[in-house]
Amino acid sequence: AGSGAVGLEALSRGAEKVVFIEKDWRNISIIKENLIKIKKSALVIKGDVLKTLKKISGEEFNIIFSDPPYQTEITEKLFSLILNHELLAKDGWLILEHYHKEEPIKNLDIRLAFVKKYGQTILSFYLRR
Repeated sequence: AGSGAVGLEALSRGAEKVVFIEKDWRNISIIKENLIKIKKSALVIKGDVLKTLKKISGEEFNIIFSDPPYQTEITEKLFSLILNHELLAKDGWLILEHYHKEEPIKNLDIRLAFVKKYGQTILSFYLRR
């Protein structure tokens, strides 16, 4: 979840439910403080994202935003886990933030709809059909 900025923005724009997964207590504290400030509630889970996603298997999300650490092996593992545990709803969006030198992941089970570049950051938008 990092600072939680993306999820907090989603809540402020009307998202019904947001789940934050973060392993750093400092970031969790910031997210919870900001939830209080914007008078919204959300599920904030402390833990490793890969282990936590396995635990919430069976729950479906319309949008999943993922910003794993750049240039790590976690991106492909995260991608596979989301698809294998069917966490993304049909017609749901998986938005993956990654380093501009990393190629978007190609997968036959989900379509890469479009890519946006912001400096050294790429947002790859995948649509599940």
